[in-house]
Amino acid sequence: MSSLLRDYIEVLSAEHVRVDRLRDMARNGIAARVRGQVYLYLLGLFPADTPALGRTIASARAAFDALDAALPPALASRLLGAALAHHTRRFENPTYADLISALTAEPAGAGPGTGTGTHARAHGSVSGAGGGGTVSTSTLRHLTSPRLAPRPPAPPPELALGASALPTTNPTAPAGPPGSSDVAPTTVSPALVAPRAPPAASGSSAGSFDALTTMHVAPPELDLTDGIDDGVPDPDVDGTDDPVLLRLRGFPAAPPRSLSRHAYLALVADVLGRHWHAEAARGHDDAHRRRRAGADGTEADWVYLVTPFACCLARPVAVFYGFQQLMRKLDAFPPLPSRLGTLLALFRQANPELHAYFEDEQVPLYAVAVSWLTTLLAREMWLGDVLRLWDAYIAADDMFSLHCYVCVAILETCKETLEELDGLEAKLMLLDLPPLNVDRLLQDAANLKVSFPLPGPVDG
Repeated sequence: MSSLLRDYIEVLSAEHVRVDRLRDMARNGIAARVRGQVYLYLLGLFPADTPALGRTIASARAAFDALDAALPPALASRLLGAALAHHTRRFENPTYADLISALTAEPAGAGPGTGTGTHARAHGSVSGAGGGGTVSTSTLRHLTSPRLAPRPPAPPPELALGASALPTTNPTAPAGPPGSSDVAPTTVSPALVAPRAPPAASGSSAGSFDALTTMHVAPPELDLTDGIDDGVPDPDVDGTDDPVLLRLRGFPAAPPRSLSRHAYLALVADVLGRHWHAEAARGHDDAHRRRRAGADGTEADWVYLVTPFACCLARPVAVFYGFQQLMRKLDAFPPLPSRLGTLLALFRQANPELHAYFEDEQVPLYAVAVSWLTTLLAREMWLGDVLRLWDAYIAADDMFSLHCYVCVAILETCKETLEELDGLEAKLMLLDLPPLNVDRLLQDAANLKVSFPLPGPVDG
């Protein structure tokens, strides 16, 4: 067992849990086994006095069971469609390079330009009748299906995720004790894990294409915990007499080892259905959300914001309350137009050269910023990176301020690659970020905060 997990067990098993201590520790990463439990303390859902915890859980469970989980059919369809796409994208994790290679590969058994091979007959030809490179709907559906698309190659050892499904560990760091894979490791690349492609020759479009596709390395297998679960042997606890380790027995259930598509969709439907009814009871209906966001259909963002809780909490009731408390925090943020003005002004001040490049290339920065601000990067980042980033977010005294600085730090980190892309390619990359060194991003964000005060709120 890692020393970090041991430290968390010591704090969490005390009769009076020191939430301030948990907050300080969480900024440097939370052990995967207790991440969900720590989130509930930091969000104010668990009382600091351990004897009162049982009463709190019983009361919360009763209120949860009393909520209706049924959604209006149109909203249910929209939310489950977003959830299905997000599960395929983040749990199955296909890459640009694999998809593009599959789309452009010559069908098996077909001669050059014939398009008459077995694959072409079964799923449609890659080329249209005019040879313009269009892709039929059936072909795209076949290629993007996680069960039919070719699995990406296994990642090299230095890119494989540990048991906590977090970014790769630092190979230069001293080796930890056995069982340390449940700790939130960090990536080692000074900027990005994936290497950048060499620039193409002048006048060639291959440079930007290579820069884009090489940002997305073969995805690792996603494993959300270290195997500790109800009824599952725990290699860290079974057969041990370590008094600290044995305290895990009294902790809430561990997060799921993985989330199947069916389990994920069922959880999303249950939790978001109850959240919709709870919000309606508070008067936060469709009109309220439309006024605050300035747009319709913002409920789809709930899917991305609930997913990290689904990755670190085993019970739907815990996922519901963690997600609901996060939404309360987001409600305290300035209105979206004000947030956009603040973020874009900070970006212009901190990196005027990249901002000018975006204007020249007509990068749709507004659309990117809206997505980043409304989902806290849970839609755009790899799940392992999201969990590590949210450790710091949930522990932060000012989540909105930290998020703005992290967003600008991401743009600075990706600056060299972004400057090789045109406007649409840059948008594609910024809405599907490569693996990032989150610890470095947080340090860069802290440095930016020293150098550039956050612009004041903008009336919107």
